[in-house]
Amino acid sequence: MDVFLTFLQKHILIKHVLIILIVSMPFTAVFAQSWAAYNTSNFTGVNAVDYQPADIAGTPYKCDVLITGVKGSLFNNNLFFNTDKTQENPLVKLLDIQSKKILVTGSVYLPSVMYSINKRIGVAFSTSLNVFAYSHTSSHNLLSPFYAYKNNQQTYSGQSSVAYVNTWSSFNFTGAYVLMDTDKHKIKIGGTAKIIQGAGSAYFSVGDLNYTINNNTINNLSGNVELQYNKQLEQLSNGDKVPLFSKSAFAGDLGAVYQYSNHQTKDYQTPYLFKISTSVRNIGSTIKYQAADNGFNYTVSANQVSADKFQHVHNIQQFQDTLSSIANISNSNRTVYKTKLPCFFMLMADYQIYKNTFINVGYNYAYVKVGDNANKVLDLHTFSFTARYDKLHWGVGVPVTTGSYATTVGISARWRYIVVGSANIFNLLFDNQSSPLAANAYFIAKIPILYRDKNRVKK
Repeated sequence: MDVFLTFLQKHILIKHVLIILIVSMPFTAVFAQSWAAYNTSNFTGVNAVDYQPADIAGTPYKCDVLITGVKGSLFNNNLFFNTDKTQENPLVKLLDIQSKKILVTGSVYLPSVMYSINKRIGVAFSTSLNVFAYSHTSSHNLLSPFYAYKNNQQTYSGQSSVAYVNTWSSFNFTGAYVLMDTDKHKIKIGGTAKIIQGAGSAYFSVGDLNYTINNNTINNLSGNVELQYNKQLEQLSNGDKVPLFSKSAFAGDLGAVYQYSNHQTKDYQTPYLFKISTSVRNIGSTIKYQAADNGFNYTVSANQVSADKFQHVHNIQQFQDTLSSIANISNSNRTVYKTKLPCFFMLMADYQIYKNTFINVGYNYAYVKVGDNANKVLDLHTFSFTARYDKLHWGVGVPVTTGSYATTVGISARWRYIVVGSANIFNLLFDNQSSPLAANAYFIAKIPILYRDKNRVKK
């Protein structure tokens, strides 16, 4: 069995990891921590379309031009910065029994623009290149049955493991409207229509792997193994010329904002006492891909299999031949498969405790459907608390985020044309011996243009 485990690590799993890395390479590599702290500001301008489309209406900007922007995140809950905890092979560590979740997200923003038609109506056009990769194991993982065998465990019953990556471009058309604006109350609504073009996709899953062991023999082995990736990637790896993106799909965002002002705050640069904001993003975003010829969807069952059968296996073909000779295998591979972009829900409350000084609490939920199997669904929950000082030309915020991975503390700074931030910079600086391996950062360069009416912007 040691030979089988070594082969699995060196050949099969590495192949799957390489597929995911190839898909992700063209892009910079967490959903709730997108623009951490900056996304709570009243001065996000065109960047609001990425989080709350309603916020492009009733802004202090006549026009806001994004020159470029980039954000990226890598989070996991098993690999640590402390070198004493990483003595094992990194690939084995990522897949061992302690591994639970890995998340990689990123976006590159191309030139975009927001324009206020008047003080009640705002429109925007934006475009971005995006990647979302996620790996999840329930209570066990891919290597668990082999560890169980080495430890002489007599039975094993595993839950599903999934690895998923999707890359796409998004062309966004956003409109927002101030539905009500009185001395105390303001309601804004907004929506974004998106044209989505898939660039690359892959997913690998192991479902319900079970077996029992008796005298070096595996009995009652059953499970499902599936690997799918799009045909363009396969053609690209063969050196063929292929279009960069697949056929178009469509998606949408919806958002709403309520603001309450009193006699003091209506004269502030951010003219509300508190704000409640909610949005749903990537509604109906299904991308259809033509499946690669080398993908597979195996259902495996076997009985009375000796572990010694795998002693002379040295490559993938030998592994497949050996497995075929000892197990009942059915392959129901697909010619077309569908993936959905992650769908996000956000609820946020913002309170101005003192002039230009805010506290913000938020909840974010992401729903991801992997492949065509309705059971392959991933759920991510994140809670955030942010303290910030926010003025027209500059601002600073400190976000604290907790959820599916770890608790992180970061910082965001905005000055006129530049925005920089990180959701976990303080973990990197002060807690790197015990924090999971993680990274998050973003950068924005933009040109905000204010209304000429000086009374529009309060001091």
